[in-house]
Amino acid sequence: TSISVGQAIATPDSSKAFASGNSNNYTNRYHFIQIPIEFSTQLSHFKRHNLFLNTGVSLSQLLQTNALQFNNTAARYFMSNDYFNKTIIGLSAGLSINLLKDNEAPLLLGPVFSYSLTAIADKGLYDKSHYGFLGIRLQKVIKKK
Repeated sequence: TSISVGQAIATPDSSKAFASGNSNNYTNRYHFIQIPIEFSTQLSHFKRHNLFLNTGVSLSQLLQTNALQFNNTAARYFMSNDYFNKTIIGLSAGLSINLLKDNEAPLLLGPVFSYSLTAIADKGLYDKSHYGFLGIRLQKVIKKK
């Protein structure tokens, strides 16, 4: 995510802090390790291009973030990982179409959507916010059983 912040502020502990404002853009980054469990069901049986529905759940652990929080009293942004929930449970869904004629080892392409059931944080700037992702998945199945 990207937010507009003011000029950098020197802090006694050398942590990142910024004044409120819109003179600079700051990019928040989140680094997770994730264990997904996904189920796939074939929806159609066309001769060439089969359609699949993918659904799943995931358990994610926040490893590191540089995301800024906002202090209303001091009117400044600051960095603190203490505000974030470290363990996130999420859901995902998507559709895929087989791009190859080979149904034994398909090449699947399609949209995917993920959403966190767990809130990003319980306090601060991201209080009760959730992660969401919309993208395109390309998947090569090595061997179909």
